[in-house]
Amino acid sequence: MVAKIVTMDMSRWATSLVQLRERFVPAVKRGLKRGGLASIPILHRATELAPAANPGGTGIGAFNYGIYKRAWKTYSLPDSQVIINDTPYAGIIESGRRPGLAPPRVQIARWAQRKFNLSEADALRAAFAIARAIAARGLIARRVMTNSLPAIMAAVNNAIDAELLRELSRGTR
Repeated sequence: MVAKIVTMDMSRWATSLVQLRERFVPAVKRGLKRGGLASIPILHRATELAPAANPGGTGIGAFNYGIYKRAWKTYSLPDSQVIINDTPYAGIIESGRRPGLAPPRVQIARWAQRKFNLSEADALRAAFAIARAIAARGLIARRVMTNSLPAIMAAVNNAIDAELLRELSRGTR
């Protein structure tokens, strides 16, 4: 599972706090939520542009069926926003896979059958060879979330700024 919690230093808004009073924290929370929602298209694009996992770097994108790409979601905690991809292989896409044991061949065979238009028997043979290669060399890290963090933080900060400015424009009560 890949998850990052986005938080913000509230001190940069200290002078506005006096004007906003009780509306400050709800505005920041709304901004966090809007920023979290704005991060999903950023992560979709980063998923599409991620480098290939193979050592040769052939291909582009960290998706097959699109399950990983569609699994990016965000939810609110009391004082933060969580952005997560909870697919079982999200950690491998983000951090890579060390050489060692071979991965399960069934999923690789399905992928090979679709990717290369192979028969089931040929796909199983290809899956055996691919699994052995992955066991020998591992898979490179794609760093989809890590590489997206600057854009995500900008989106979150812009959303918080917009919410606070909206509150400031309403005036003080």
